[in-house]
Formats: sequence, structure tokens, C-alpha cells
Amino acid sequence: MEVLDLITAAGLGVIIATVIQFLWTERIATKQRNFQEKKEAYSGFLSACHRSEIEQTDEAAKYVGHWNNLCEIVGSAEVRNCLVKYMKTNPVNGEVHPDRPDVMKELKQAMRKDLGFLKD
Repeated sequence: MEVLDLITAAGLGVIIATVIQFLWTERIATKQRNFQEKKEAYSGFLSACHRSEIEQTDEAAKYVGHWNNLCEIVGSAEVRNCLVKYMKTNPVNGEVHPDRPDVMKELKQAMRKDLGFLKD
């Protein structure tokens, strides 16, 4: 009877270890996917902003809006709040809004924090 108990206990141990390994692997994969999606959205947004500043066309501005939407989907609350501030500082009469540099700095800081490059 002791041998049967040992075999049963070992079998349960293997099953439990397999479940734990599966859950751990899923957690790591989810974190990696979230990081990748955020990184792509943030990079795309910053590239679109650069393009918009250089070209100053409606198409370039719409491209910023596209990436803004993606950032709103994957970004942290802090990043989303900074995006709202960013959109409120659009150029005035063709001139850079006076608050834009500070807002952009705050936005990049929030993005770095959200990606894990900057700890609290």
C-alpha cells in the first residue's frame, strides 16, 4: 500500500508542477506581449510627432492621431493623462505652444516609467 501511495503522491506532484509551470509561462508571455505593444505604440507616436513637426500637413497630423489612439489603448493612466495634455498644446498660429516642451518631457517620462525603464 505504501508504494501505491508514493506513486499517487508523485503523480500529483508532477501535475501540480506542470500547472504551476504553465501559469508561470503564460504570465511571462503576457508581460512580454504587453511590453512589446506599448513599446511599438509609444515609438510610433513619437515618430508621428516628429513627422508632423517636419511636414506640417494634415496627413501627418492624422498620423499622430492614429498613434495617439493606440497609445490610449495600451498606455498606463499616467501616459493617457499626458496624451490629453499633449493634444491640448497644439501649435498656436503656426508657433509652438509654450507648454509643449514641458508636456512632451512629462509624456516621455511617463512612457519610460510605463515600460519599466524608470522606477519610482
